[in-house]
Amino acid sequence: MSLGPRRLTLFVVAGALCTGLLLPAAGAVPPKKRKRAPVSIKACSHAKTGQLRLRGKRRCRKGERGIVWSVRGPRGAKGARGLRGPAGSGGTDGTNGSAPSAIFSARATAYSSVLNPGYAAVSGITEVSATEATVETLAPASGFTAGGLAVNATSAPGAGGSITVSLRANGADSPLTCTISDPATTCLNRSSAAAIPGGSTISLQITSSGTILTTNLLVGFEGR
Repeated sequence: MSLGPRRLTLFVVAGALCTGLLLPAAGAVPPKKRKRAPVSIKACSHAKTGQLRLRGKRRCRKGERGIVWSVRGPRGAKGARGLRGPAGSGGTDGTNGSAPSAIFSARATAYSSVLNPGYAAVSGITEVSATEATVETLAPASGFTAGGLAVNATSAPGAGGSITVSLRANGADSPLTCTISDPATTCLNRSSAAAIPGGSTISLQITSSGTILTTNLLVGFEGR
């Protein structure tokens, strides 16, 4: 199908106008404020020649007819919803963490073989007493397992002598003990443990063999 000169001119001018609207002029300075994009393009077509010109705010001149192009076409219908993706696999359960530990640290002062046995508190600084009830403290309601007993003496027990420190609960010896034998001044017990029931009275018992001059003992253990 051939186009007449009038229609051909109309299409050429319309294309040129659209291109000019879409492409900014070379060297043009962008506006300071972003202008709102027009929703339509308005032009005037000469009735005889078909020549187009952009229409301003005024109406088309005599002998022209108005033409309007939409910048954006009508909105299409909403598409169908996509298929749901497959569910991911469940992660593996983490390992249980270790139970928190409590540190018991005590200093038992002025022990000698005259006090045999002698007693001290499981924490803090106490002078060794011949009466256990005066130094006893209370275990927590949940109870705990005591272990890792370490003892340090300020002086060795002496020839053939030894000092033994034991953890007691409710007035009875527990499996957690540690013995310093001459000429050593320290002992460590990493293998034994004692289950301390909740609400128990606890204390340290100090016994010895041989003649022990006055010495101080540092005692530490942990509870889990």
